[in-house]
Amino acid sequence: MWQLPAAARRQVALLTYGSPIERLYGRWFPAYFGPEALQGLHASVHCWRNLWRATDPIGGPVRIDEGGGPEVDRGPLRDPLVYGRTVAHPLPEPVLGHSDYQADPAFAVERAALLDRLGPELPRQATGRATGKAQGSSGRSSG
Repeated sequence: MWQLPAAARRQVALLTYGSPIERLYGRWFPAYFGPEALQGLHASVHCWRNLWRATDPIGGPVRIDEGGGPEVDRGPLRDPLVYGRTVAHPLPEPVLGHSDYQADPAFAVERAALLDRLGPELPRQATGRATGKAQGSSGRSSG
């Protein structure tokens, strides 16, 4: 995001998930990922949301002072998603930790909210021909 021209950053929605940007990079590279740098990024990006879980050993909250603007962090997300067992699902749900953020229902909700915040005047993502639904993340990104 920092490499985009300032005008382009206002036209981009950023959804990070399981991101080590503050927890890991901020500690080791504070000049690049410390509070001042992240606050500056937040001020220059039109809309940014960060999903995290307490069970994630790598990613975590970004911890940006919102200053009355839209929140960046959403979390901790529930993990596992479902507790308890049934006859249909006799095994407990796995703890996801740093995995499968895209499968969490919160991912789709936050992605749609970010796209709505971009507004109708900006180009929308192409839709898939067969389904008519917006093409989603391949799930290959590390957040």
